[in-house]
Amino acid sequence: MVKSWRAMAIVLALAAAGFLASCDTGGDGAPGADATGSVVPSSQTSSGGATDGSSPRSYEISGAKALDVRNESGSVRITVGSGPMSVTETLEYGAVKPATRHRVEGGTLRLVGSGCGNSRPCRVDYVVRVPPATPVTVRVDNGEAEADGVTGAVDLGTGNGSVTGTALGARRASLTSENGTVEASFEAAPEEVTATTGNGMVTVTVPPGTAYDVRARTGVGMRQVSVPTDASSSRRITATTGNGMVTVQTG
Repeated sequence: MVKSWRAMAIVLALAAAGFLASCDTGGDGAPGADATGSVVPSSQTSSGGATDGSSPRSYEISGAKALDVRNESGSVRITVGSGPMSVTETLEYGAVKPATRHRVEGGTLRLVGSGCGNSRPCRVDYVVRVPPATPVTVRVDNGEAEADGVTGAVDLGTGNGSVTGTALGARRASLTSENGTVEASFEAAPEEVTATTGNGMVTVTVPPGTAYDVRARTGVGMRQVSVPTDASSSRRITATTGNGMVTVQTG
């Protein structure tokens, strides 16, 4: 009799242990647990955040004499070359695809890249080739703006991102950012340059041999001016930052 009670006690103990083990393996269907009790990575439980994209799309525009780009998120790069304007758009997005539009209005090619609401990632990157003397205007909410070799008037601005003008021949150039570095270099002496940022370094480089009315200011940081200066000069350089170093130099 004693042996039979011991045997029954052993059987009951084993059954109880098996029941507890089944509760510990995540078999209750708790979110994030698989059949073995391991936590499933979020990338495996949902595909909503997967990154998609599109191959670059290119097209040419004839008859335009000026360029205006408005981009919510992404980079804009302007280069120069012969022939009609050409545009390459590259999109990066997740659940929502950004829209792009283009039209010629009054001789100006207008490009617009929209956002994706709260969906991320989301960006439209533009590369636009224009004839050298084309006036260009670029506005980017979040991203970089760059112009290389343009001899027409240059007006580049970003809310958050760097602004760069390289080998410019423009007589007038404005490069501004609310938050980001601003750099402008010129192949020919400009008549008027404005380079400003709320936060970041500002560097303006011009050819030697010409005096400028230079107005260089920084709220917090160093100021370095090595170009010939003349307050009565008709050529003016305004370089300012709220926080960072300001450099106006020859090169």
